[in-house]
Amino acid sequence: MLAAIASLGMYTFIAPLIGAHGERSVTPYLWVWGVGGVLGSFLIGTLADRFSGPRLTFAIMLLLGIALITLPLLLGISPWLALIPIALWGAVGWALQVPQNNELMKARESQGDGNLAVALNESALYLGSAFGASLGGLALALQMPVDLLSIVAGLVALSGMGVQAWLLTQDHAEPRRLYRR
Repeated sequence: MLAAIASLGMYTFIAPLIGAHGERSVTPYLWVWGVGGVLGSFLIGTLADRFSGPRLTFAIMLLLGIALITLPLLLGISPWLALIPIALWGAVGWALQVPQNNELMKARESQGDGNLAVALNESALYLGSAFGASLGGLALALQMPVDLLSIVAGLVALSGMGVQAWLLTQDHAEPRRLYRR
């Protein structure tokens, strides 16, 4: 849910963010975000086969946080530099569901309701998207700077990384391999 608050919630405000830095067209930025997403979708399968879901989710949340926090900073330097965090944001945003859903399917395999767990996860993602967009809209209605939305979204992603780090340390009952052979 935290990833969706950060990623999809902020995606709602990409046009005002880009526009606040003098760019008239958001099209190239949306295109780069989509290309990043497609690349992330293609690469995540190989990474999910190689690394554990919790470790991969940790890395994705870290990269998402970095991308969103650096986005307004790079936009201030050069709108073209902003394409780097936007591509990264798209890649990790689209990739996140694979390690999460793999872990859910494995965790619920013996009960036979892995599909239900995945459906609930997807519902949490869409709830997070709506919540993030709502909070962003409220922030803009209160006339907060649009750059702040991206920075706060990045901090939300980093808080999700923190939760994931804590979960990794709590898994003592059944040790997981962080690297798959």
